[in-house]
Amino acid sequence: MRLTKKLFLFGLLIMLAANSVYAVSIGVSPGRVRFDNLLQEGYAERTITISTNTEDILNGHFNVNGEIKGWLSFEPDTNTFSLSKGNPYKLKIIIQPPSD
Repeated sequence: MRLTKKLFLFGLLIMLAANSVYAVSIGVSPGRVRFDNLLQEGYAERTITISTNTEDILNGHFNVNGEIKGWLSFEPDTNTFSLSKGNPYKLKIIIQPPSD
């Protein structure tokens, strides 16, 4: 009887917790950015859009690392951003490889 009571209380707790679940989706378009045939001391840029389905304001950030870290810059010049359903975030990615 005690095990049945514990299972019942556990099931009730799970059902109550399931009502408070909130899902948010975040999308990046385009999902992949390529810079083909880029020359030494060249320049290329591409704008991406980060969007969400929630009316609430979401705050985010990104980190840059790897071998081409020094070649990249962004407009606006920050790695933090805020977005909501009605206000997607536009990020311009700029790449400028060095001469060597």
